[in-house]
Amino acid sequence: MKIVEKLSMNPGVRIRGFTLVELLLALGIAGIIAAFAISISSSISGLSKQAMTKARMETIAAKARQYYRSHKTQVTAATTPAASVPVTSTALNLESKYRLDGWGRFFYYRVSPSISGFKVNGSSARVGVIIISSGPDQGFDIEGYNDPTKNEFIIKGDDLIIGVNFNQEATEITLEELQVLQSKVEAFDAQFEGINNNPLAGGDVDEDGCVADSGTGCPPTGNNDPNCGRATLDNIIAYDCGSGPGVAETSSAVAFIVDRYSLSTFYLTDSWGNPYQWSDPADPLKHHKFWSLGPDGVGGTADDIVF
Repeated sequence: MKIVEKLSMNPGVRIRGFTLVELLLALGIAGIIAAFAISISSSISGLSKQAMTKARMETIAAKARQYYRSHKTQVTAATTPAASVPVTSTALNLESKYRLDGWGRFFYYRVSPSISGFKVNGSSARVGVIIISSGPDQGFDIEGYNDPTKNEFIIKGDDLIIGVNFNQEATEITLEELQVLQSKVEAFDAQFEGINNNPLAGGDVDEDGCVADSGTGCPPTGNNDPNCGRATLDNIIAYDCGSGPGVAETSSAVAFIVDRYSLSTFYLTDSWGNPYQWSDPADPLKHHKFWSLGPDGVGGTADDIVF
């Protein structure tokens, strides 16, 4: 059946229109093209939102590492809404948009009590913070993501997750603190080296051997005259000065140095919460030095840190 058929201005010439089948075919092709266009547009939009989400997560992670580097502690999650990104000026100092992923839902931001308390996707490198996006479906799929007892998270569904590793910043902080502690060791050594500390007792300068605290001073002074000035602190591994007004009680060499030189209590422990160790005569690199057990918290392993 003809849809359009009429005479032209030129007699004898006819103009033929489209048949119904041809029109339906054209409309079908246009519909397919439109469907593809919508699908491609939707796909591009989804990829854009995913890229935005990942970029925001990386920015949050970088800010978290920066905060830790400045404070030697992790910033806690915001409480409104609960477990969201702490964007205030006293926390990560971010624009409010960084609380939301590309689909407009709040990120889940959880902090471990330790900077190496979480495992993500089976990785052996533990992290201190996890950031989770619920993805396009805007529903969290990771099992137990908000369980306070859970410390291992496996990606599931369309969720996005990253962990924030602070080991580089922790190592830098630990090295800086070890440098300060060692400078105090050198200052302490200088008080005894090259000086006759017990002239009334007929002693000499830098006598052989180390005379333990004789009760004439706490910390050791008076009759103590260690050779070369180095043995005194080496013998204060567990030094108890007693108690009472004006008397400091210390239980370790690092506590002794921190108290004697009025250092911050930050100097008592490394970035992983372990007390700084003092000396190891069997290891020349650690002899008469403070050192850290490193991330694994175990001495004598490859990750020990010595300044």
